Amino acid sequence: MYHFNHINIHQFRGFNNFNLENLGRINLLVGMNNAGKTSLLEAVSLYCRALDSMEWFATASRRGMRQPFAPPVIEALKWLFPQNREKSEILMKAQGHFPVREVRATFEELISSEVSMKMETETEFETQELIHGAEIKVIRSSETQAIDAETFRLWEKRHFIHTKKTLIEPVLPVSTIMPFSHRLEPIQIKQLTEAKKKDTVEHVLNLIRRIDPKIEALEILSNDGTQPSLYLRQTEIGLAPLNIFGEGLQRSLAIALSLSSTQNGILLIDELEAGIHTTILQTVFNWLIEACRDYNVQLIATTHSLEALDALLANIPENDSDEIVTYRLGTEGQIKRFGGNLLYRLRYERGLDVR
Repeated sequence: MYHFNHINIHQFRGFNNFNLENLGRINLLVGMNNAGKTSLLEAVSLYCRALDSMEWFATASRRGMRQPFAPPVIEALKWLFPQNREKSEILMKAQGHFPVREVRATFEELISSEVSMKMETETEFETQELIHGAEIKVIRSSETQAIDAETFRLWEKRHFIHTKKTLIEPVLPVSTIMPFSHRLEPIQIKQLTEAKKKDTVEHVLNLIRRIDPKIEALEILSNDGTQPSLYLRQTEIGLAPLNIFGEGLQRSLAIALSLSSTQNGILLIDELEAGIHTTILQTVFNWLIEACRDYNVQLIATTHSLEALDALLANIPENDSDEIVTYRLGTEGQIKRFGGNLLYRLRYERGLDVR
């Protein structure tokens, strides 16, 4: 049994009764643009840590991280919820080893007033300003019939205010890798710092050495004492900043850091092939599949690439045809599931493009 065997997204963004049945360890989402592949990753991320305010914040912010004019977080949070219904409610259910069975969440916009003091021509006077905010209420049900609830409030330019200081178990480790994540050095520095605190850096090195056996160490250094950077020590090059290495290695390191932090959890990758040259896709994916098995990680990833699909097919084990599963998402919510053997036959015996 995997962390998730079935995921049912009844209401999330534009999804309505969207079901992923019989998930495998490696799950690939394919389909046309705007079919909802990235939204599905967002839904799974929230399901894993539904009572974590920072997961809601991160999920809402993720798409705008590389946009110069990204919408305010409150607006981004709002659009996680269905907008064409009387009640703006998220509803998701799942079956699997993870014991959470249902997550419900509602969104309400808030408006408050704030009094501040201003000076004008040496005269102090009060001014009242309207402040916009949001309240999210989450109810989570588990297989033991236990029901947990949490309420988050967020005001413009302020942090979340939530009712509890610690997360309520169960919590499933989850990490999301976007197409540009390997270029966001602060995130990787944070992940490596956590790995050093947990004494798991050697795990990360063991993973990345499967791609480049000459990697000796990972370091966080600062030339000016203020701005830290990520460095790799390699047998031939010596100590060098990460950004001088190829994009494939940078992407692989981002995946390795996320794998280490999500052991016994869920890894979500948007555009699996991003940053990886087609000539090494099969090598990287073979490494990724083995690492998911070793770390008990369930992978859900999106792709637009037929080469990526073929590279995964090359790694289908003969004795476990459903370890690698593909779902084709239609533009109107239809989903077609392809188990490993069926997918292999469709691609190599009939030459079909199942993207």
